[in-house]
Amino acid sequence: MSLLTRARNTPPIFSHYNVMPVIDVYGGVSGLDLGRVLAGIRPFISQAEKKLPAGSSIQVRGQVDTMRSSFIGLSVGLVAAIALIYLLLVVNFQSWLDPFIILTALTGALAGVIWGLHVTNTTLSVPAMMGAIMSLGVATANSVLVVTFARSNLQQGLDPLNAAGNPVLNGCAPC
Repeated sequence: MSLLTRARNTPPIFSHYNVMPVIDVYGGVSGLDLGRVLAGIRPFISQAEKKLPAGSSIQVRGQVDTMRSSFIGLSVGLVAAIALIYLLLVVNFQSWLDPFIILTALTGALAGVIWGLHVTNTTLSVPAMMGAIMSLGVATANSVLVVTFARSNLQQGLDPLNAAGNPVLNGCAPC
């Protein structure tokens, strides 16, 4: 059901925001996430902006501002965390290549997160983004173990294909 079919006309509430007179339009929706609601009201906002008198504007406030700032903050934090992890791994491995190999696993983890959100029909939200950040941490930790194992096997004289292989097949069952 679209937003238009559920819209009702009610008297507007006149108030002030930062000393400026405003007309608040409240909307209560159920069964839809905030992103879909915002996408549904954008056409109405753009039509109304064309008819506004000079000096007037339309601002969407409320939970939309919180959602945007949360997503921006988490996205910046995610990118900064990946960069910091890379630099820490460079120091730890004393190599620029090994950390790059480790971080290539993050693309698979992100693909898994996106697939999981799609399969479960879950919208992108703050808890989902925090879960994605945590899964990236687990993928990084696993990649560190795999690269460390392969480097150790290379130092013991194994060829690269067998060094990166299964620990049980290489005689390292307790690893």
